[in-house]
Amino acid sequence: MYLTGVVSFPTIEDVADDFVGYHSNSLQVTKEGELDTICGSDWGCVHEGYAWIEKWPNDPDWDDYSESESATIEDADGKYTFVMQHRPSDYETYYDDDHNMVGELTISVNGGTEYTYSQPTDVDTHVGGYVNGAYQGTVIVEVQCDNNCDCVPTRKQDILPIRVEIRYPSVESAVTNAIYGYHRNAISVRQVGREGVCSKDSLLTQWCEHDEGNAEFYNGLTLDSGYETSTTESIVIPDAHGNYWFRVEHDIPEDSVDYVNLSDRRTTGTVHLWINGVESEYTHEINGSYYDTFDLKVECNGDSSSCVINQQIGCEINARLQFPKKANTAYYGYNNNEMSVTKEIEAGGNETDVCGPVDGVKEGGETSWNCIHEGDARVEKYEHTGSVTFQREEEYVTIRSALNGGFNFTSNHKYTVNDDETYNTDGYKIISTMSIWINGINDGELLGRFKEPVISSNVTGTDDPNFRNHFDVNVNCNAMCDCEAQYLG
Repeated sequence: MYLTGVVSFPTIEDVADDFVGYHSNSLQVTKEGELDTICGSDWGCVHEGYAWIEKWPNDPDWDDYSESESATIEDADGKYTFVMQHRPSDYETYYDDDHNMVGELTISVNGGTEYTYSQPTDVDTHVGGYVNGAYQGTVIVEVQCDNNCDCVPTRKQDILPIRVEIRYPSVESAVTNAIYGYHRNAISVRQVGREGVCSKDSLLTQWCEHDEGNAEFYNGLTLDSGYETSTTESIVIPDAHGNYWFRVEHDIPEDSVDYVNLSDRRTTGTVHLWINGVESEYTHEINGSYYDTFDLKVECNGDSSSCVINQQIGCEINARLQFPKKANTAYYGYNNNEMSVTKEIEAGGNETDVCGPVDGVKEGGETSWNCIHEGDARVEKYEHTGSVTFQREEEYVTIRSALNGGFNFTSNHKYTVNDDETYNTDGYKIISTMSIWINGINDGELLGRFKEPVISSNVTGTDDPNFRNHFDVNVNCNAMCDCEAQYLG
């Protein structure tokens, strides 16, 4: 009893003589309820192969191939989603008609009845040497199986693909038009209401794929130095119903800073965004001013015509609550604090929800004002029979859009009746620190580091009202993302 999906191309013999070139597709399978697992072995899925076709015109140095890719699920029971997606390649720029060598996704149950789904052939995969975001190369098939492996596949008709790509002038254009300098950008995306970020540090999730490239440009004053480059970086969301935050930011290595030429804006790149094949473009300039970081807020709650795109200055607040590392922890005991954030209510606004732990759960979900809480700030250090044990955890808050916002960060002691403070009363002396940045922990602008006050110890076994390690920090940001932090104690 098994369910199989196969991505394949025609055999070389079946391809028309005038069709030459290259094409490749990928296959991903997910199961409902198995979050962020792609073809997981724990639910009986096995992935094999790499689907591509290449056919070259009578060239003895190039072999012709037609290979397939498959995923097989043993004892299928539940809802599965098969996604066939175009896998772009520079080989596709060699010939004009290779997009006609389309792949097919075939779903079969127990090796019997087959259901086959194809890609379109009326749009080229590349235009002007770049990937064509208008090429609709995604096929999504949902398969519902009961516990007898009786499966019903249905092709999803209302998909909404998004492609975002950072581009620079080509090397040829840079040389011809005297465009000199160095630049590198990075792009990432987060889906509102869902954990995780799709970026170069997390290339593949259930809902998004980030290519392995870096968006990088260099053309020096000395021509033909051999180091000229112009590369792209892209993110693809096969079905983007929902709300997303795309972030574009400088990613300049330290050894390349001196080559950056911001006086020529052509070196800083252009962001191309396609929603269901419709293209729009964005740069680092917003209302005549240049910003290292900017966001694209994309809200798609219907078809592509109802998607709303809002470009704004990148203004993210990142906060971390942590206790010192082992080498800097002089006392023995246990301490546990928690961080939460509220937003000042604007006229007519609805920002009453708190960003913080919910009923003791570390991840409190996302607020209506785009704040996410993660982790639990705690520390424990014990000595027993000459051996020292040490553990600590950190706590984080991210406010995705802080423009024109006022926020109150609060740190409170987290007390429980069976707390280890009962046995190690010096734990209260291990002090936590709240650090707050704008646009990135460590890499962004540090607004400040704020330590908890300790006025008296907690009484063993009770929650002493005189024990005070509560403190507040107010952060206010204007429309230009100029932010200030005030420690209230």
